[in-house]
Amino acid sequence: RPFLMNPMKTPPIQIPLTVSIGCATANEALAGAAPIYEAADSALYRAKKAGRDRVVAAPNSGKPFPPRGPNLPA
Repeated sequence: RPFLMNPMKTPPIQIPLTVSIGCATANEALAGAAPIYEAADSALYRAKKAGRDRVVAAPNSGKPFPPRGPNLPA
């Protein structure tokens, strides 16, 4: 965040930087790459609409579903 508060200095002009982030986590409502990508993309556009320097989580993001695998508990 301190980096974003200081404009990037490139002679002879200064370029202010801002960031908008949309995020989504995999869970039972968002399983698979395409739904996660679409949810994060939608959250990104909501962050942009809300103003500069925002992070917005997709509505169905939350507590991820439990990891499963050969060495992980179900």
